[in-house]
Amino acid sequence: MLFRSMTSSTTYETFTAEEIVVMLEDLGYWACAHEDDAHRCIVRSRCDGIAWRAELIGQPPFHSGIRLKVPLLVGGDPLTWVNQWNLTRFSQAFAPADTATGDFLRDEDGLVWVNVESLILFESGVTVAHVNACLSRWIEDVIHIHSIPEVSYFEELPK
Repeated sequence: MLFRSMTSSTTYETFTAEEIVVMLEDLGYWACAHEDDAHRCIVRSRCDGIAWRAELIGQPPFHSGIRLKVPLLVGGDPLTWVNQWNLTRFSQAFAPADTATGDFLRDEDGLVWVNVESLILFESGVTVAHVNACLSRWIEDVIHIHSIPEVSYFEELPK
C-alpha cells in the first residue's frame, strides 16, 4: 500500500488509489479499490445506495486523474434529460449511441442508457482540499439522481 502523509494545502500532481479511498472515507463514504478485468485501477463507492466508480487515470501506483462514472437507465426523451442535467449539474450526462446505427443504446424495455461522468485531473497540481471539493460536488450530483422521476435504474451496492 502506498500512502503519503498529505496536507490539505500542499499541491500534488498524482494520488494513489489508497489515497483516493481515504479521501472518500474522510468525507464519510464507503470506498474500495480494486483492479477490473481490463487491469484498470477502479475505486468503487456509493452514495444513498447508488453505486458509482472512479477509474484512475495513468499508470499505478501514482495516478494523474480520476474519471467518475454512474450508469443510468432513463425514460422519456434522453436528449431533453441530458441537456437539462448538463445545464444544472457539476457532472456531465450523455446518451451513448450505437456506432453502427446511431440509435441510442436501450435496454429490453426501451429505456435509454445514460452515463453521468466527471473528470478530475491532478497533472497541473491540485490540493487535497480541491479534490475533496470536487468529490463533494460529484456526490451531490449522485444523490440528486434519487429526485429524478425519469431515472428507473441505477446500480445499488449492499450497505
